[in-house]
Amino acid sequence: HGSGPCGRKALGVQVPPCPSFAALLLIAAGAWAQAPSPSSSIARALSEAQSSSAVVRRQGAVDLGATRSPQALSPLTRLLSDRDAQVRAAAASGLGILGRIAAGPSLVKALQDKSPAVRLASIQALGLLKDRSAASHLVSLLQSPDVATARAAAAALGRIGSSAAIGPLKAALQSSSQGVRVEAAVALAGLGDASALPVARALLRDGRAPWVRMRAADALALDGTPGDAGLLQSASRSEKDPAARRAIQAALRSLQAKAAAPTP
Repeated sequence: HGSGPCGRKALGVQVPPCPSFAALLLIAAGAWAQAPSPSSSIARALSEAQSSSAVVRRQGAVDLGATRSPQALSPLTRLLSDRDAQVRAAAASGLGILGRIAAGPSLVKALQDKSPAVRLASIQALGLLKDRSAASHLVSLLQSPDVATARAAAAALGRIGSSAAIGPLKAALQSSSQGVRVEAAVALAGLGDASALPVARALLRDGRAPWVRMRAADALALDGTPGDAGLLQSASRSEKDPAARRAIQAALRSLQAKAAAPTP
């Protein structure tokens, strides 16, 4: 992670921790979302992945993931064993972007990597893949003493949406870290578990970092009650951070739209 409330720096690789982490994964790998590449681009990425230069191999991992091609799966999996930690982290991120569920077992194995950056990238990639078979491995990380790991595991479990994670996520609501609590709250709200709402409401009011307040608003948008509209309105008026204010307003609109929708 980088410095500041959203994380720390590990081996020089930016690894995203929190909101919109699918997009942040692309930043971590130095990539951007793009349409599937033509065969010439795949060939170039494959060549990069075999370079003697770690910098070029890292770029190859980025480019392979961006192709979204099934041809990229095997070379990216091989790069998870690269001698360079930054290449391994880029490969894990690339596999998440690639979106092939077959990468799941290799990413689970990478959860044991000695590099924190690789472990975090693998957690987030498993979330992007929505790999239910990885849920038990991620659950075990919710109680990690490393806050970034626990937070990433909660966010990944939220994306996977496994009901088997509800109990451990409820326990994570008691974490001393606001980041872990808010990601657990978002995950539980996505699963329709109302036990997340009191924590989300408290973090919307008292979250120390803007992104924590943004994620708390996301939780209320997912599973809040009509009465939470007033809380979101109040939070929007008092919010000083422009990005957080926009996120809270978007959550309010989402909650109001749900309340206005006809009951099926």
